[in-house]
This record gives sequence, C-alpha cells and structure tokens, in this order.
Amino acid sequence: MESPFAPRENPWDKLKQVDEPPVFYVATRYRWRWREEDAFWRAAESAVRSFRERVQRLEHHRLAVGIGSGVGRLTVPLGRKFLRVKVVDPSSVTSQRLRDTCQRFGVCNVEVLRDVERWEDEPADAVCSTLFFTHIGELTIIEGYVERIARCLTGIAFLHFDTTPKTRIEKFAERLPARHPVGLQPRPEKRCQYDAATLRAMFTGHSLHVEDEANPHSSHHVFVLSKP
Repeated sequence: MESPFAPRENPWDKLKQVDEPPVFYVATRYRWRWREEDAFWRAAESAVRSFRERVQRLEHHRLAVGIGSGVGRLTVPLGRKFLRVKVVDPSSVTSQRLRDTCQRFGVCNVEVLRDVERWEDEPADAVCSTLFFTHIGELTIIEGYVERIARCLTGIAFLHFDTTPKTRIEKFAERLPARHPVGLQPRPEKRCQYDAATLRAMFTGHSLHVEDEANPHSSHHVFVLSKP
C-alpha cells in the first residue's frame, strides 16, 4: 500500500507559481481584495495572538511546529514567539516562498521540512495549523498528520478545519462520477468540509484530548488539543 506521505504531484506547486503575491489560494475570503498585501499579513497577527493566549500555561516555548506553511503568514509571528519553529509543507514551491518571507522579515529560527521527512521525532511544545487541512480532500492523509502530531506533542495543538454542515446540493455533487460537468464538481479554491464528530473520534483514537473548540460547525472551526 502506498504511503500517504510518498512523493506525489502537488497542485499547490502550480497554483503558487502563478500567484504573485501568493495570497489568493491561501486566504480565499480575501478574493475581492487579495492584492491588499498589508491586510493579508496583519490578519495573521490576530490569529497568532489567539493561539498564544491558549498556550500561556505552557512551561516552555522552545519549539513550535507549523503544519502547512503557506507563504509564512503565521510562521513569521510564531518565529518571534518561540525559540525555534519547524514548518512542514508538501510543496517545494511553497517552501521556497517561505524562506524568502523569513528573510524578508528577519526571522532566522525557522526550519523548513517536507512532509516526507521525519519532523515528529522531537518534542514540540505547540503545533499550529491554519487553513492547511481545509484544502486536503482525503481523510486518510489528515489522519496521517494527526498520528504524527500525537507522537511529538507535549503541550497544545491548535488545528483549524472547515466543519460547516454540507448542503443537500453539496452532498448530491459528492456522489456524482467524475465524468459529470465540471460546473458540478468542487472548485479548486473551495475548502474541504469534514464532520466534527468524525474529527473528534480521530483525535481520541490517537490519544489526543479535545480541550476546547472555537467557532464550531463553521469554516473556521478550531480544535485545541493536548495529550492526557
């Protein structure tokens, strides 16, 4: 059986090669004003503040792991809060963009890794992922990440999913074979929705405790996880 983390063609590489600045596919809600780069970067600061408020009780802030780097919108502020940051991303194009971003903002404590590398062997005080899982359409791949997060987590994980209940039209479209008109298939920028109960069961199955949830059953459903 092929490993879900084996090298594979990555559609994000193509998207981010043509996206300059690469904002449109990272934060789709900015679609109508996606060239307003300052607003894009400022939005990350509030997200990290929320994350930091939830990890204040941690004894150490030595290592944070970011799953899905994007262009570094969250990595840069994380790099300013933790001694070290490991960032994991399947896209080589994204990884290069991230390095450029870190250099631009003077953040030099970030290690960029591909998802096929062993990033879970070192204890992590915090794990953070925003938007990344909302663009993965296979639950088995997500579970692979969750399993690896459980191996390294010693503090708090902050994972973002889209758990908006699907409409009847969306449920019907999922059952359509691939030969049906493209207009009835999910758009490339559309986020992948998952059932919240299924995700909770997955976390529990990998010995992760759901400490809290924010914005449940929405496109910005955040699970705060810890090890029992």
